[in-house]
Amino acid sequence: MFTRQIYTAIGQKPEVMEFALTYISYVLPFLYLFVISQTFANFSSSQRQQWMSRNATFGGAVVHIIFVYLFVAVFDMGFHGICAATSIMFFTRFALNVGYVLYYKNLFP
Repeated sequence: MFTRQIYTAIGQKPEVMEFALTYISYVLPFLYLFVISQTFANFSSSQRQQWMSRNATFGGAVVHIIFVYLFVAVFDMGFHGICAATSIMFFTRFALNVGYVLYYKNLFP
């Protein structure tokens, strides 16, 4: 990827660029799961089952808070811990949204 060159071209400071590159390297592989998760959340909402999306978002937030605490305060991972916790949150939301839609029997006639 040409991420470093893009940040340099827009005049980003080198110290900010390093944080952005670290964040991208952790979160980008899980961004696809976020997109798929949103698709399943929109489907469940269109079926008048808004609780599924709400619970997946809440569950992801709780998991994110727990892992940020563990990675940053307990394991002293700093910014890398925040990035890893964000990736885990994306996966959690994906698993909950997909699980709800695939296993909740009242969505389909």
